[in-house]
Amino acid sequence: MQRTHNRCNTIIYRTKFIANRFSATKKNNTIIIPDVGLDDQSIKYLIQLSEKKKPKKKIQLIFMGRFVGRKGASLAIMGFAKAKKYLESIELVCIGDGPEKQKLQKLCSHLGISSSVKFTGRLERKKAWAAMTKGDIFLYPSLRDAVATVIIEAMGAGLPIICLDKTGPAQVLNHQTGVVIQPGNIQKTVDSLASAIILLVLDPSLRQQMGKTAQKTAAKEHTWDARAKAMLKVYSDAGVDVDDN
Repeated sequence: MQRTHNRCNTIIYRTKFIANRFSATKKNNTIIIPDVGLDDQSIKYLIQLSEKKKPKKKIQLIFMGRFVGRKGASLAIMGFAKAKKYLESIELVCIGDGPEKQKLQKLCSHLGISSSVKFTGRLERKKAWAAMTKGDIFLYPSLRDAVATVIIEAMGAGLPIICLDKTGPAQVLNHQTGVVIQPGNIQKTVDSLASAIILLVLDPSLRQQMGKTAQKTAAKEHTWDARAKAMLKVYSDAGVDVDDN
C-alpha cells in the first residue's frame, strides 16, 4: 500500500486520521473528503423538526449509535454520571441497540443514574430524528469511527456536539459547533466529558449558538451536493475536463 501511495500525485482520504498514517511521505497532495453526508431534503426536514422543539424542565443529552465498545456509549454514560453529581436537571437518552445494551444498563444501575437514562431501542430513521431534535446536546465519544452520518444528522438537528479528538467526527467540528476533547486515560476522558457537559448545560446562549452554527455548517458543507463539488474540484485541479452540471 505504501508503494502505491508514494506513486500518487493526489490522494483522497475520508478522514485526516487515516491520512496521518501516511504522514512520513509528503510527495503527494492530500485531500480530505468525508464519505458521508445528507441530501438537502433531509437537512431541511431536520431543521423543521428542530424549530418545533418545546422548552423542557431538563436539559436532554442524546447518544445515538450501535451499542458496541468502539462507539463509546460507556464513556458517554460515565461522563454523564459525573456531570449529574453537579447538575440535577439533566437526562440522557440513548438511541440504538446492540450487544452491549445490558452491560450499559447495568453500568447505569451501578452508577445510580438509571432513573435519568432512557434507552429507546433502535428507532426507524424519522423517529430517531424526532427524538434527536428534542435533545439539547449530542454526546458522541466514539473511540474509532469515520465522520459518521449521525454527526451530520446531529448538526442538522441544531445540536452542539461533544466528541473526542481521536476519530472522524472531530474533523468536521470546531469551537463554534461543539466541544472536542483530547482523550487520555479513562478517568481523564470521563472528567473532560463531564466538564464539557457542565459547560454547555450552564451556558444556554453558548449551547444555542453552537447549535445554530452547526446547523448552518451542515446545510452548507455536509450535503451530498457539497461532497460532489469537492470531488469535481479534485479532478478539475488535476487537469481533468469535468462537467459540473
